[in-house]
Amino acid sequence: MKYLSDSRLRWREDPIAIIESEQYKKLHILTHPFSYSTDRKSMETKLREFILKAIYDRYDYINENFTGLDQVIRREEI
Repeated sequence: MKYLSDSRLRWREDPIAIIESEQYKKLHILTHPFSYSTDRKSMETKLREFILKAIYDRYDYINENFTGLDQVIRREEI
């Protein structure tokens, strides 16, 4: 069995070459979907967007469980 991963959008080995070699009966291939998009963004931009989205997701979660959160801090303020 062979393990392949695209950590930080970098394959340590060429997955196509590994597949075509037919050297392994089983492959475990790990990809990180948030790293990919139809437009070409830098890793920095992708990570920044991912982090910022998490901030808004956390606000929304707290808002569902905290009465009057918008009276303390509004979503637009973060």
